[in-house]
Amino acid sequence: MKILRYIFLFGGLLLFVLGCYAVYRTLKLDPIQPKITALSFQQKLADGRKQYHVRGCVKCHGISGLADGEKSYRLKASGYFITPLAMPALYLQGSSLSNIEYSLLYGVNTQLLPLAVQGKPSPMPRYTNLTDIEIKNISLYVRLLAGYNDDIENAPAKN
Repeated sequence: MKILRYIFLFGGLLLFVLGCYAVYRTLKLDPIQPKITALSFQQKLADGRKQYHVRGCVKCHGISGLADGEKSYRLKASGYFITPLAMPALYLQGSSLSNIEYSLLYGVNTQLLPLAVQGKPSPMPRYTNLTDIEIKNISLYVRLLAGYNDDIENAPAKN
């Protein structure tokens, strides 16, 4: 009877150890799988620049953000205000990353425009087809056009 108790005790302990080992193996990362690394700041800017051109931002805001794109002249002649991205003081909804992201997602609020233009729809469309990453990268690129450096990781240390 005592031997039977030891057999069950040993068997239970063995099952417990094997179960723990099985859980350990399933949770352990496979060293062959590539690790996903975050994009560097320069890669984010490069993607933001690419999206800025592909999504048509350049058509109104221009290559260097001076509101001199091919469509901007016609829109300005119709009374629209095209924000020169190189001049953040003129951003109607603010120049922080979150403000720029908001402008990309929802367009520009026409109530912020001068009274002469308030009845017209905003020339800045909503970009509902952008991913969160594309929105962030475009916003970083727009801030670069405005002269900001949002590279916090590689910024010089403050004394």
